[in-house]
Amino acid sequence: MGNSGGFQAGIRLDYLLRITGAILANKELESILGSPLDKHVVLLVKDGRFQFNILTPFGEEKKPLKSEEEARARKIVEDIVKANYPGSEGIPEVR
Repeated sequence: MGNSGGFQAGIRLDYLLRITGAILANKELESILGSPLDKHVVLLVKDGRFQFNILTPFGEEKKPLKSEEEARARKIVEDIVKANYPGSEGIPEVR
């Protein structure tokens, strides 16, 4: 796989599985974003930072979120990442 000059990051699969499992099990996050969560959430690493994006699955109408709901969803994901990724205390917040 080529890099085309961009920064690449990797995460061990056991950490990724823990993070993914905790996200999928979070009922508050599900109530904010919709069910099933695996169709509504994408977690990326860009420039050494985790990015959390909300998806609208194909065929669904976009669910308008209040700014407080979006902020809460980001905080939940940030806390999950920090709790399940050793050495993440110093990572910048999830964007």
